[in-house]
Amino acid sequence: MREYFKYIIGFYMCMFLYADCETWSTESDCIAADHCEWHADEMACEDEVHCDDFTTEADCATDDHCEWDADEALCEDEGHDHDHAHCEDFSTEADCDAQGDACEWHIHDGEGECEDAGVHCEDYLTEADCEAQGDACEWHEHGGENVCEDAGGDCDSEAHANVDGLIIEHDGVEIYRQFQGFVEGALEVPVEYTKDLSVHFLDQNQEEIDFSPADCYPVQFINYDMNIISIAMEGDDHDDHDHGDEEHAEGHVFELSGLATGFTTFQIEVWHDGHADYTSMEIPVTVIEEVHCDDFVTEADCLENSEYCEWHADEGACEDEGDDHDHAHCEDFTTEADCDAGDHCEWHDGVCEDEEHHDDCVGLDGDVNGDSLINVLDLTSIIAVILGNDSWGDECQAIYADFNDDGSVNITDLVSMVQFIVNGRINNYATSVEFHKSNSGVNYVADGFVGAIQMTLTHNEDFMIDITDNAMVSDYNTTGRSTTIIIVCPKDNELFSSVGYYDIESVYASSEDGYVDTEIYAPLEFAVSSAYPNPFNPSTMFTIELAVDANVSVKVFNVTGKLVDVISEGRFSSGRHAFNWDASLASSGVYFINTVIGNSVSTQKVLLVK
Repeated sequence: MREYFKYIIGFYMCMFLYADCETWSTESDCIAADHCEWHADEMACEDEVHCDDFTTEADCATDDHCEWDADEALCEDEGHDHDHAHCEDFSTEADCDAQGDACEWHIHDGEGECEDAGVHCEDYLTEADCEAQGDACEWHEHGGENVCEDAGGDCDSEAHANVDGLIIEHDGVEIYRQFQGFVEGALEVPVEYTKDLSVHFLDQNQEEIDFSPADCYPVQFINYDMNIISIAMEGDDHDDHDHGDEEHAEGHVFELSGLATGFTTFQIEVWHDGHADYTSMEIPVTVIEEVHCDDFVTEADCLENSEYCEWHADEGACEDEGDDHDHAHCEDFTTEADCDAGDHCEWHDGVCEDEEHHDDCVGLDGDVNGDSLINVLDLTSIIAVILGNDSWGDECQAIYADFNDDGSVNITDLVSMVQFIVNGRINNYATSVEFHKSNSGVNYVADGFVGAIQMTLTHNEDFMIDITDNAMVSDYNTTGRSTTIIIVCPKDNELFSSVGYYDIESVYASSEDGYVDTEIYAPLEFAVSSAYPNPFNPSTMFTIELAVDANVSVKVFNVTGKLVDVISEGRFSSGRHAFNWDASLASSGVYFINTVIGNSVSTQKVLLVK
């Protein structure tokens, strides 16, 4: 009997050691066999497999309980909790949730899927899928379309956008305003230039409206010539845009790009609950010629275009604003190849030098025209280049023109040359200059001798100027609606007389020691600019400049004297104000814009062509 039990025990031991694993139908029997393992998902006992013994993807694929991890080039147990687990491999919500923060369970088309963590609500295209994500996502309607959005953006369909106007800012500075028919300012952008602008909407008290959440009030731009400008909203995250004015709300940031020179208008709509709650008046935009900052050879010219350009004194160059460059010094380049790669450097005798400082230019400082003399002719040559009427014949001329050796050519060099020409006889140079603007020209008052003046004007196309010739040298250049004048040693106080509306954009005055303080005084009367464009369709604009606060009435009459429209009526502060007449409802023909300021009246004729 004892031998019988030995036999029985030995038999079962052999079975445990050598029987096929699938023989065992219970988990306890399976575990007792050291070469077997229990698979709960299949409720079966199978031969123990060591996936890590497979060294190739092909071998790994031969076993259903192994999977190839391409990131680590390893064969691992299927469902193995490793750093490179693929969420889509987990077919149950429990397995998916077991992966911790790496995976999340989501519903698509009514079926659950394990996905990488992070809910992207916009990926769900049906209301059922959107709502299946629980509190993470919400289904909303925007602009007539249904979309799935992050939770927390629930829009109140009753909370309409009660907008009465808007302002547009550039770099935190207000450049345009509309409010209940009142218009002030205009937009301008050069060809191939993009401006970052922000629009802020106003309520009936001219207080800015805080649209929260902003997605409930999307903004659209409509009715503009896409051949002249393009307009695009920036991304939803504007945290990296510093618009420089903490007083204002963040606003809606958009990009205005110039495509071709010309004039157009656009309108802004605020949408809510599937329709436009607000549509602005037409906003005028002028696209000017492309600005080439590197064409400006003087600091003064560069500063006049500071909106688009910036002056770099170390290079003596005008460059595009915001250019990401380092201002390498020529002497830092030790090879000819590196030296030649620098726009302002040249290789000489084994040394990299600034172009304007090499030894090839051996002429006389100030002798720009090369006649071995320094006189008024040289002044004239320099002025012509500064104004853009001429260019340097060679690089040496620019070096000779920098008479005070400050690295740039401007009116301070002219004054230094004048002092040289008169042998230092001028000793009472002005320290400050006042410029008095009127509708017919500009006069100045100074506390001493004025060496040179440079002034840039903006004006309408019908502007005419007669510059003084009672000076050592005087000249000007007009490009489009901009005129720059330079007057050296004026001998009387009248700088120029003019016809038509203009404004002083910038002014510089110089003594022997450099630039001096300047101040511009407003006109003693009002000025009304010519309407532009004229002829027009469907809107035209003009400006009024007031010396003091005044009551202003602006009305439109037809040729029979019948009142057609009231553009504006009210009291306005001193300064310049812009007005716009939208004639969309009027028929083609001649109209008269009548402006009454105090006891004075100004009338101008405009032509509407449809």
